Amino acid sequence: MTSFDWDTAIAETSTHLAGLGKLPPPAARHPALQAIALLSLAVEAGIQHELIPASTIPSLSIARYAGRHDLPDNLLRHLSRSAAAPARGVFHERFSVKTWITEHGIDELVLLSVQHNADDDSGRAALLAHAASKALVLREQLLTLKDRHMRALLARDTPELDASDWHAFPSDTLAWILASSHDGDSTRAIRIQRRLQALRLYASGADRLREPAITDIIDSGAELAPVLAQCLGLTRPQLNALREATPPGVFTDNGDNFEQAVRRLRAHAVPLHQWPGGGRPGQYAAWATLPVARHPRPDAYSRRLLRRRRAFNDDLIIPLLADLELPPPKITCLTSLELTLHSANLTAGQLAAIQKALACVHRALVGQRGPNAFKEAAKLWHRRAAAVAALRNENQTERPGWPPLCPPWTSPCGHYHIVPLTTAKELVAEGHAHHHCVGTYYDCCRSGRTQILSLREAGKPAVTAEILLDDAITSIRVGQFKGLYDEVPDDPALHQAMRDFLRHLRTGAHPLNRQELRAYRKWADKQYFGWRQRSLSLAHARQAFPLYLALLPRGTPATFDLWCEQTGLKEGLRDALSELTRLRQGDA
Repeated sequence: MTSFDWDTAIAETSTHLAGLGKLPPPAARHPALQAIALLSLAVEAGIQHELIPASTIPSLSIARYAGRHDLPDNLLRHLSRSAAAPARGVFHERFSVKTWITEHGIDELVLLSVQHNADDDSGRAALLAHAASKALVLREQLLTLKDRHMRALLARDTPELDASDWHAFPSDTLAWILASSHDGDSTRAIRIQRRLQALRLYASGADRLREPAITDIIDSGAELAPVLAQCLGLTRPQLNALREATPPGVFTDNGDNFEQAVRRLRAHAVPLHQWPGGGRPGQYAAWATLPVARHPRPDAYSRRLLRRRRAFNDDLIIPLLADLELPPPKITCLTSLELTLHSANLTAGQLAAIQKALACVHRALVGQRGPNAFKEAAKLWHRRAAAVAALRNENQTERPGWPPLCPPWTSPCGHYHIVPLTTAKELVAEGHAHHHCVGTYYDCCRSGRTQILSLREAGKPAVTAEILLDDAITSIRVGQFKGLYDEVPDDPALHQAMRDFLRHLRTGAHPLNRQELRAYRKWADKQYFGWRQRSLSLAHARQAFPLYLALLPRGTPATFDLWCEQTGLKEGLRDALSELTRLRQGDA
């Protein structure tokens, strides 16, 4: 094709578009019509891309056209910035063709068209449809151009990275690697290489590497480890555990930032040999698979092993914190205490206070046990988790319990009794008697759709029966019928006693609380999900504590108060949190 200058190309295309829009000839010189003309020329000819040495911004041009012109220069400048945005970390800078045309006066052009021919919309519609179609094509070309530019840029500046997957890189890290703030600087290439080397070693702390002071250390080629260790508040062996904690060459997973995990490990005084991979460098497989690394919890083991994240905190720690005489603002739970670990501006004094408080919790919960011993204890505690949750929920409501299916029943022979269980405490006692997890049925009972009955032989618990109720309380059927250790009893007399009980209910020989159950069901349907109203007290902690004995270290006292005293938990938390509150007030 013959090359020709911009003035000629835009003028000829604008004249053609003026005819398409049925506009008067002078309109061909309108800026908006010239902008639409340029779009047509650009998408028809195609946009050419070329890298600029030592720069993240590309050099763009439109094929076939020579010379200089303010309008195409303006368009190419916008397109260049948009194509380079991922490399520069400027992600709000997205070029909008619609906005660009509007800035050149498209609204004024439409008004001119209406004034020229108010009765004929066909020309205006044709012109606007043409502009919209070209804008859509240019948008698609820009997306392709952006991908082409990022691939070419990474292939040139960071050949060791996989340029084909650049979208998967964390945006902030990608822009930091490419050092766009040093475009045109002869030192940019060595800065990129040093930043990549730092990432290969400490990608698990990429956020910290991007801090200006640390970046300056990296760019200068000075020794990074001592400065980074001081910045993170780690010893050199602890920092060494973070070396290559992510797979080699992989900087794409935002979940691989383990700085907060390390803060929690240190705050809970977990010894280095119990860190992922034994605290050795290059243990990315261990960091990636341990929950404490990606989603750290109150102590190094409890996240994985406690059935519910908040159980220990809710049942024992929150009531204890509420009872401590602390100045405002009070710390009300471990979560609020741990959130301060995310603060990058944490002072050494604050970190020490948090570490002291959490170390008290760690000592009281884990003691001197290692992960394996604690894991075995958690297995024993697992069945009790549901019972603890039932007590917790019951102690938070203003309307505890639920109505019984019927009054207690006695068999004609007087040897068997059936007693409806109507509180969480009764479910817990039944679960203890049979060594099963009937506490998990608390929510079903609380909703009014299930009843749990205790079948007793000669006054001793023999079987736990689940009774399923329909909405109208007209159908009564047995669900599970379990005895010791969740086994179905093999004594025919127990099964016969249950059949006799059901027959008496269905025939009316034994009264059924149908009306009361229906009223409760109606209330529960409306109120159930908003019934938790009260905060948990020390009375709850004392009641729940025996259920935790299987989880706690050997030699733990049998009562909550003795446990707090023996471990120093109460005094330790009060002293540490008072210090933290004092430091915060001093900061304010």
